[in-house]
Amino acid sequence: MKTFVKIGKAINLAMCMALVITLAAGCSKDDNDPRDAYVGTYSVKVSAAIQGSLWTGTHNITITKSSLNPNDILISNPLDLGAGVSVNAIVTGNTYVIPQQTVGTDMVGLSGSGSRDGNNLKFSILASLQVEGQVNFTCEASKL
Repeated sequence: MKTFVKIGKAINLAMCMALVITLAAGCSKDDNDPRDAYVGTYSVKVSAAIQGSLWTGTHNITITKSSLNPNDILISNPLDLGAGVSVNAIVTGNTYVIPQQTVGTDMVGLSGSGSRDGNNLKFSILASLQVEGQVNFTCEASKL
């Protein structure tokens, strides 16, 4: 009879340990944050038709994770508007949306969308500029 009691206690102990391990694994932090793939510095090639002429340029942007929303990233220096200018983008897997927002000292209105393929980004930004009006910028970026 003592043997059955010892076996019963061992089984109960094993079941309790399995339950604790299962609960601990279920409470672990999710390490699959899709924003991690976007974080970094990129070299951007930009083109747009402005007042009938093709305009091209290059500059760098830096992407960081937003601390305000778990799905958002911050893109600094979009369209080479300056180091202190950032736009918010909402990430869904390999795509992102830049909701309408006003940025910079010139109060430029921006919105757009894009996608990620490995270390490369493609995106389009519609900007409301004071002199030129509505301009669609096409951008291709490579992570540095």
